[in-house]
Amino acid sequence: MPTKTPKSTTAPEPNAAFNGADPAAFDHDQDGRPGGSAPAADAGAAAPNDTNAVRLPFIDPASGRTGAPLANDVFYGADCELRLGLMADKDTMPTAWWNLEFNRLAITPNRTMVKRPRIGAARDNKLDPLKARLGLERFTADLVVDGDTLMLGRWLRAFLGAPTTGAAVGGIYPHVWESGAKTEIYCAIAVRAGDDKVHVLKAVSLSSMSTQWGGENVQDFDIQTALMAINRTREDDWPSGTVTTVTTPAPILRGGLLINGTAADQVPSAGFTWDRNLQADAYANTGTAARLVSYLRPGSDPSHSGQATVRSFGTVYDVLGDGASNDTTDFSAEQRLIGVTTGHMVKLAHPTAQMAQLPLEIGEGVIERQLSWTGHQVAATPALTISLLNNVSSYA
Repeated sequence: MPTKTPKSTTAPEPNAAFNGADPAAFDHDQDGRPGGSAPAADAGAAAPNDTNAVRLPFIDPASGRTGAPLANDVFYGADCELRLGLMADKDTMPTAWWNLEFNRLAITPNRTMVKRPRIGAARDNKLDPLKARLGLERFTADLVVDGDTLMLGRWLRAFLGAPTTGAAVGGIYPHVWESGAKTEIYCAIAVRAGDDKVHVLKAVSLSSMSTQWGGENVQDFDIQTALMAINRTREDDWPSGTVTTVTTPAPILRGGLLINGTAADQVPSAGFTWDRNLQADAYANTGTAARLVSYLRPGSDPSHSGQATVRSFGTVYDVLGDGASNDTTDFSAEQRLIGVTTGHMVKLAHPTAQMAQLPLEIGEGVIERQLSWTGHQVAATPALTISLLNNVSSYA
């Protein structure tokens, strides 16, 4: 009788990139590592009705056990250089690049294998498998970047397209990105460690984005992003094109939370998550010699959520969720991260939100209130807006 392999009881090593937050909160695809997409957007997963398609397993050379594929390459900002470029479509490489700082980039390749059983083939080793047909390669990546009011704009431009930019006030321009667009947006990421080969991720799209901040780490908070890419190459040198370096970093100094425009007295912690449910599609292509082509598009079931711990008395926070009449009342939630540079700010806003679960009452023995909400669209109002205020005149 076969024996089951016992699960490891060793606790996972904390990920410093999450600033003390529980990494499981960001494990969107529940594969034991932060990032990734919702299960429906798993690029390497077999089609629901394709019983012959299986994923390439990861084999631990030490134990010989098989399991989920691990990150093929991991790069750290402390000893690597990274360049980001905008792509007009999934096939056209950038002609201009930005040299940006980053914390960590983990790239994981996935490729399906389709078994090809043949009946009546004459061979001696009849119980051995035949060579499988390899499917399209797809790549996922977990990228952690600093919540910097200058560099963050370049990442948002590459992942979400050009923002709506308003008129400057005192030399500060407001740039606003909205969720809900179905336009396919692609970028390219090139990274290099020392004088090694350059790893180039092509046709990269944003799958999900999240952050957690609170306490002292608000001054150095991170943005966690899960990405999907169509192709990857290793080059001897950097891709051609002009290179612009973002100058002096502009970090965050402090944060705050507003519910219906009212600021909380104290916010020990807060965070938000946006999952685009990105889909990886393969289709027949009669225009070239390639039989199949893959592309990425936002899915039809995205999710927006936020949470915060507040200490606030005698305000709108005290009546959230009180009584049946308020349990389903919409409200607005906005997290503000104020930069060290005067006038610089990041706003993560759910213009229309609903309590995901009722908060505990503030009363005897309870000084904090835990808030958890989900954002949704109403008419022309998106579920999420990301506003960036800085001295950059345009992200066109």
